[in-house]
Order: sequence, then C-alpha cells, then structure tokens
Amino acid sequence: MSLLKHCSSVLAPVITRIVNLSLATCEFSPQPKKSIITPLLKKPTLDKENLANYRPISNLSTISKVTERIVKSRLIDHLTQKFLLVCLPQTSFY
Repeated sequence: MSLLKHCSSVLAPVITRIVNLSLATCEFSPQPKKSIITPLLKKPTLDKENLANYRPISNLSTISKVTERIVKSRLIDHLTQKFLLVCLPQTSFY
C-alpha cells in the first residue's frame, strides 16, 4: 500500500480544504505549480551526449493534479448543465 493511500484518512480533509479554498478565492498558490523536470533519453540507442536526444518529463505535485481534476470535473458538469458543452461523436468523417 502506498504512503498516500495509507494516510488518506488524514490527508483527504486537508487536501479538500486546500482545493475548496483555491476554488473559492480563484487563487492557486505558486508552490504546487512548481514541477521537477527530468531529462529522459528518447531512445536507448541515441547519443547520450547530444541534448537534442532528450525530452523533458515534468513531475507535478499531487495537490496540483488533484486540483486540476476537480476543476475539470466541475467545469464539465457546469457546461453540461447549462447546455454549453456539446459532445460530438468521434469520427474521422468530419
């Protein structure tokens, strides 16, 4: 069991409060927006000395990811209820 799941009963109310305050004030602290960028070699056969052969991998904080999912969910719900979100069938014939 991961540490986050093990501590979820303690962390959930704190994370909920942070997200709700962020949404209520329309502000998001700059700290969770920071990420750790790790260079990853595109293919193991490429030259490790050439920086063009790397792509950046961004690791965001858990708070940032949770907030993003909640905002997306609430926005989709709001747009759907107001009939502002039109779901078109996915097809290649448009």
